[in-house]
Order: sequence, then C-alpha cells, then structure tokens
Amino acid sequence: MAVRGKGVIAVVVSAQARENREYVRRLLRERQPEFAAALALVEALVEQELSKSGHAVTESSSRGGRRNGRRRICTDSQPAVVR
Repeated sequence: MAVRGKGVIAVVVSAQARENREYVRRLLRERQPEFAAALALVEALVEQELSKSGHAVTESSSRGGRRNGRRRICTDSQPAVVR
C-alpha cells in the first residue's frame, strides 16, 4: 500500500471542498435564487471596493488563498480573513 504525502492529501481535501462549495451554491441558486443573486452582488461589490482601496482578494493557491470557505485579503501588512 502506498503512503500518501501531506501534499497529496491537501490536494484531495481542497478538491473535495471546492466540489462541496459548488454543490451548495448550485443548491442555493435552485432553491433560493433571489438570495443567491443578492449574495453574488454583495460579493462582487466587496471585491470591487477592496480592489479600489489597493487590497487584492486572492483565490486558492498553494500557500494561502481560500481556505475553509474564507478569502484572504492581501495588504501591505498581515492578511485579513473574510468569512
């Protein structure tokens, strides 16, 4: 039996988390389309406002980014986490 390294497990967990998020978003769009649209609008507005103020919102990457449904906001100082 082959032993998986931590990196392989992290990739598998990350892929499963991404699939779970996609499923929940699709379910929300099907069952509560107005609420899903409102959330998408708020997300776009927040990202727009953050980009105007010089903060970069990053998606998943190997060293940070989106974890556990959170987004990291990169600034000149410590990154903040938006839930």
